[in-house]
Amino acid sequence: MGFPKLSVELEKLEGGEDGSKLGGCGLRSALLSHCRPVIVVTKPGPAPDWLPVGWTEDAWDGLVLVTADDAEQGMAYSIRAGIAEAMRYKPKAVLVLLADQPLVTTEMIERLVARWHMEPEIDYAAYCKGEAPTPPILLSAAMFPSLLALSGDHGARKLLKEPRVKGALLQAEQDIRLTDIDTVEDLVLFMRERRHLSARKERGSDEPIGGADEPCRETVRGCRCE
Repeated sequence: MGFPKLSVELEKLEGGEDGSKLGGCGLRSALLSHCRPVIVVTKPGPAPDWLPVGWTEDAWDGLVLVTADDAEQGMAYSIRAGIAEAMRYKPKAVLVLLADQPLVTTEMIERLVARWHMEPEIDYAAYCKGEAPTPPILLSAAMFPSLLALSGDHGARKLLKEPRVKGALLQAEQDIRLTDIDTVEDLVLFMRERRHLSARKERGSDEPIGGADEPCRETVRGCRCE
């Protein structure tokens, strides 16, 4: 994009009051969920400037910062660093959220966790676009060895295509919630939708972003996410 997208200051573009930055939106949703710890995987160097203001691992309950030394070599190395850190806590599952998905809500995160608790023998629970799984994705501990073996720019979605892997696909109420910011056009769309959301909040409207609400649907892998 030609500039660090996660560091975009929302208050300059949207008149926000909290001094938040784009990369902190999804992180805030995770911190407001019941998921602990919340592990932030970063490149080597200074702590990202989009972390909560005044952050320390003591000040923010459950916030853990981990460096992926090989992050520049591809997404797989960030995933591996995060999984290795998470395994210290002996979790039954982890949830992977991208820092450039600013419209993911705490409710969306909690819904994935609740779905997995309904059927803990499945390997994953994820949202979907069409029939393709997309982050945020909850991955069971059975997936950890495969995640630690990833290389290059391959993410978890590569593993979900394997026939032996079974999971549930959930549909977001609005697909815009699943947008990850990869282009300037994506950023412009996000800013517009954020403004729309703020206006809805001010007038107390329940009208969903992007149009009429879609019914919540889910499926097990091998079936259509309808």
